[in-house]
Amino acid sequence: SSGINAEWSLRPGGDFATHLLTNKRDMLEDYFGIVVTESGELIGLPILLEGFYPLLFRIPMFLLRLATEVEWTTEKECFRTIAEELAEFYSLQLPPDEDEKLATASASATDVSDAVDPNVANWRFTLEHVLFPQIRSSFIPDSSLTGDGSILQVADLHDLYKVFERC
Repeated sequence: SSGINAEWSLRPGGDFATHLLTNKRDMLEDYFGIVVTESGELIGLPILLEGFYPLLFRIPMFLLRLATEVEWTTEKECFRTIAEELAEFYSLQLPPDEDEKLATASASATDVSDAVDPNVANWRFTLEHVLFPQIRSSFIPDSSLTGDGSILQVADLHDLYKVFERC
């Protein structure tokens, strides 16, 4: 596994980030599942959703942001800002060059799937088969969101089956 030291030894601020994250490693592991060794190697990240893994090219920026964007001085703000950085790191995004390719393909192709490459297909698979099923089974909206029309039920599978049984 590549360590924080190896990744950042040539980058400005790398020594600072390595030192800070190494000093905070017990808290990071206990509360967030981010495992950093005494020598500064990143050896573990939390699994937030079974079957969904962050894009590895984002690890250096995640570690740098942990060191520079987290409010380490107050407990509540520390936990909140670490959670924000984890959310950003785990957010489902296409690699930057793939995002541009998809936009170009969308503008020129009648069927976007004709022009996409494996990275986009993998991104779509993750949405359809990992993220959406988890949301469907676990998401319980607050009554204020359903009451004010922010979240609407578009269809009910059971009712759809009733309609199609008549046909």
